[in-house]
Amino acid sequence: MSGEKTEQPTQRRLEDRRKEGQIPQRKNVVEAALLTFTALLLAGMFGPLASGLMDLSTIVFSSVDRDFDAARAASITAAMGPVWLTLGICAAAALFTLVVGLLVNRFNFAPKALAPKFQKFNPVGQIKNIFSKATLYNFARMMVYFTAVVLILYFAVWGGIEDAINASYCGILCLFPFFLSKFTTVIIAILIVMALMAALDYRIQTRLFISQNKMTKDEVKREFKGQEGDPQIKANRRSIVMNDAVMPLPSEATHVVHSDQVLVALIFYPAAGQRPYVVYKAKGAAVPGLCRKFRALKIPTVNLPGAALELYRMAAVGQYMPARSARPMEKVLRATLGQH
Repeated sequence: MSGEKTEQPTQRRLEDRRKEGQIPQRKNVVEAALLTFTALLLAGMFGPLASGLMDLSTIVFSSVDRDFDAARAASITAAMGPVWLTLGICAAAALFTLVVGLLVNRFNFAPKALAPKFQKFNPVGQIKNIFSKATLYNFARMMVYFTAVVLILYFAVWGGIEDAINASYCGILCLFPFFLSKFTTVIIAILIVMALMAALDYRIQTRLFISQNKMTKDEVKREFKGQEGDPQIKANRRSIVMNDAVMPLPSEATHVVHSDQVLVALIFYPAAGQRPYVVYKAKGAAVPGLCRKFRALKIPTVNLPGAALELYRMAAVGQYMPARSARPMEKVLRATLGQH
């Protein structure tokens, strides 16, 4: 049925949705990146932050017998170091979140998305959203994440009970390194789980977005018909027709490079300042016979398998070679000069 949305969305439909602020959800990727960045930042600032907090606690407990105003002044002075470090960490995390969000969403800004949507107050639509694919997926994702965290904590605690008991006999000198090691292991395991789930979520959210924006066959036909009047498309078509009309013949090639399997015929005049132009390409069993024909036409034909394969892949017939063709073309010119 033509009314069923079975077709992939066109590029124009996706661009329209993007302008409206409708893009695949990437918040899980941003959250995973933020937590990883914050954990690394805290690990890097652990020394100065711990030292400042230890100094603060020492001053607070040693000021019990002192005058209140003097104790308060000393405590505030000691607290400023940890406070500034904490504010710096928060500012860095906020800036990192902003930058990652912009990069992931490709700097998309849609004022239309900020407008109030009164259809959200429709109870029928909200009921449908409860049982939508996105809602069910988010529920399953949270269950998987919760289960993974519970298992990590369970194995960390269960596997460390005996070591914790043994460390208790040693006192704080053994307990602190033990619990710090366990805490670090748990944090790293959780971050790895979040990174894996974020990578998987990136793919799934993209597919969900494509699925939500599928089109009917009639919509696709109407959109392509609407594009037929696009001036840019008309100009491209005229360009193709003109290129076909003035397409040089293979016999007009100035250089031919080949291997046993591929052959590329080019027009290239180094003094003209233009890039090589592809007039003919071939591959397979016909290559040896074509080489003999080009040699019979007195066109320089060189056997350079590596350069031939590179040039064969770089451009289609009727197109100019890209700038990166300079290296293989240098080999072709050197080999051509060696024939004379």
